[in-house]
Amino acid sequence: MSDSTNTAFITDRVIRFLKQQRELFGDFSVKSVDLNTREEPAIPAPVPTPSASNGNKEYHVVPESKSEGVTEQIEPTNDEQSSEERIAACSSVEALNSLYSELIKNTNDFVFGKGSNSPKVMIIGGAPGKNDYKDGRPFSGKVGKLLDKILTAISLSKSDLYFSNILKFRPSKSELDNAEFTQMNTTFIKKEIDILQPNIVLCVGELATQTLINDSSDFDSLRGRLHTVEEQNYFATYHPAQLLLDESLKRPCWEDLKILKEHLNRR
Repeated sequence: MSDSTNTAFITDRVIRFLKQQRELFGDFSVKSVDLNTREEPAIPAPVPTPSASNGNKEYHVVPESKSEGVTEQIEPTNDEQSSEERIAACSSVEALNSLYSELIKNTNDFVFGKGSNSPKVMIIGGAPGKNDYKDGRPFSGKVGKLLDKILTAISLSKSDLYFSNILKFRPSKSELDNAEFTQMNTTFIKKEIDILQPNIVLCVGELATQTLINDSSDFDSLRGRLHTVEEQNYFATYHPAQLLLDESLKRPCWEDLKILKEHLNRR
């Protein structure tokens, strides 16, 4: 997919995911900032700066200025690494999270991944939900309880698992429309996978599935089977939030996970 097409499709999937979350939990604010309803002027546009290496434009996420109506432009030095190079250089999840906090500067309200440092399965969803912010970890509350039951039913324990999301906070519409923002989040989650080296990544929901498999096909054609992308194995099924909204999806989800268990038993 082209960058513009990829951005549009990720934006659409995130919006659909957040609508599901609102249907389950209602709107909610994170501390003093409501990340879903911030006015567009509150978020400065990305500032193009020349790349030190090849002269192409490189976009940096720039923090809001303390002076109203003024934004700060970061001028790169000749030896400055690109965001992609800095992400690639991270050797631990802790270093990766610290860099994420540094580069995404318009909020401090992040929900980072939690779990085993050597997981058999890494579960990846779309974005944090209401209870994730309260508990400080992905897949909390009713969603987390249902997911725990599902994973226990296929003989997976917490020591086998790591939980994360494509996005580490609930973004605004303008952030989702920013191609550099969506690409940066995709680069971060792929590096998180690379560091943890799970046997299988379990993608739950459309956003995680289509982003990581890099396929905009209909979700039902992608779930319930193994996909191998750049030597990493991915498996897709419904997000537990979808099951809470539509109980008829529980049966096909269970059928998917029985197939996942068969793949795990072979490893």
